[in-house]
Amino acid sequence: MILKQAKEEFPTSGIVHNALGLLFSELKMSDSALLSFQEARKSRATKEMAETNLLATSAKFNLTYPADSLLQLIGSQKLGPRANTLALANLQSLPIEVEYLSPSDTVVSATQATFICNYFINQLYAVDTVHLAQAVSLARKPVNEYFKEAILVAASQAYYAQGEIKRAFDLTREVAYRTGSGKYFTLLGIWALEQNNPQIAANYFEIAKDKNQPNALLYEAIAQTESDSLALALPLWDSLARSADEKNVEISKNSLVVLTASPTQVNDMSDEDKYWYTRYKINWLDTLTFWNVTHSIQKEELKARAILDFSKKWYAQDNTETAIKILEHTKGLKLTDKHVYDQILILNLMLLAETNTELFLKQDLEKIQSLKPSFPNELVYLQTLKSEYAGRAEEAQAGFEYLSTANIHFTEGLISSARHFSLDTTDRIKSYSILVSGLLARPNSIKLLKAYIKEAALIGFDDEANDSLDKLKKLLPARYFNQYIKENPDFFDIEG
Repeated sequence: MILKQAKEEFPTSGIVHNALGLLFSELKMSDSALLSFQEARKSRATKEMAETNLLATSAKFNLTYPADSLLQLIGSQKLGPRANTLALANLQSLPIEVEYLSPSDTVVSATQATFICNYFINQLYAVDTVHLAQAVSLARKPVNEYFKEAILVAASQAYYAQGEIKRAFDLTREVAYRTGSGKYFTLLGIWALEQNNPQIAANYFEIAKDKNQPNALLYEAIAQTESDSLALALPLWDSLARSADEKNVEISKNSLVVLTASPTQVNDMSDEDKYWYTRYKINWLDTLTFWNVTHSIQKEELKARAILDFSKKWYAQDNTETAIKILEHTKGLKLTDKHVYDQILILNLMLLAETNTELFLKQDLEKIQSLKPSFPNELVYLQTLKSEYAGRAEEAQAGFEYLSTANIHFTEGLISSARHFSLDTTDRIKSYSILVSGLLARPNSIKLLKAYIKEAALIGFDDEANDSLDKLKKLLPARYFNQYIKENPDFFDIEG
């Protein structure tokens, strides 16, 4: 009432209109708030403030008017309006063209921090890594402590999107343990799942669960299931089945039906449940059962997913030839899910790169550059191998340098870069360290263990090599372990 009286006495006052706009925004009266800020824009003294608040209110109420058009309509070049335009654009999932404005001082203001964070999120795939490094450096300065958390997390999101997975994990893990916030452990778990490392993901979700983070128990159950730890997963699914969340109860009951099913019950399952059965219940060695169940799946999309998953399992066991034969069964299947098609395409190329250099060199990798947002490390890996095979030494060197540190969850990238750098006899520790970093992330990786054992033996770390060889023997069926020994007579005595 006081502000309405002030408006009557000072009808052109930008300060009064701006204050009214803020009040209307708090009262969730969006139209009145926007009109008040429009009036406040007419005053030179409050123009920037009003435009900043107008865009903030647009974001707060998630207006559907395109953010970039709204900024163009306002015509402001100021930092505040730009920061809030980016906030609105992020809500709209709309990447927009806004020039990045680097802070000119070591002290970051609230407006600058807001702009930096919103810009990084909006331009995940395009933001310059120089800007990311600069922002991280500024955030670490004691004077910017208040904005450190927000800037580091925003930067980590951009690093992750661009394939700098290790750096993204390091930054987010730093914030997670520093703040103790469960949401960051959930984020780390989701990332680990996306990197096909469910064992690590389950650890993060367990921490998030202990911090009462929403859905952490569900995520932990999924991660344990993905890691083939059904003994640990089943009690979690059982807990979810008895929870108060109806949605989680339904999901868990459906999961338990598949995870506790006997082979005789599979024929009566739906195509969806048969797919999950092939993914979680059939051992990678049991090809007969896999094909029996897969052939009974009528939906070709689900059949393709099952075949893709099974091929990946054999590939992870370092059995490339069998992985190729399995994946060939996806030919001719009708696919509507582009992501499934893209995964098959990328896996085919990776398998081809290992088995047929001549044919691989004929592949036009430029045609798949549009897949970079989904497979950033895989595309670098393929291009690096192509450069190496074609004799472009400098390009290959740069690619292997990147692969050696970018993503410690990407097994093929680490092994190829370690192989490349092992040729440098002046620094034998480098290739060894690359493999160690991978084993820290994937301690049971068959491929990494095989590469590590040979590298450790080469540089004289016999105890480490023997310990890992014993571990490999426990993880691999005897047939495949002995095959590994026989294929490397220079390193091991042949066992019967």
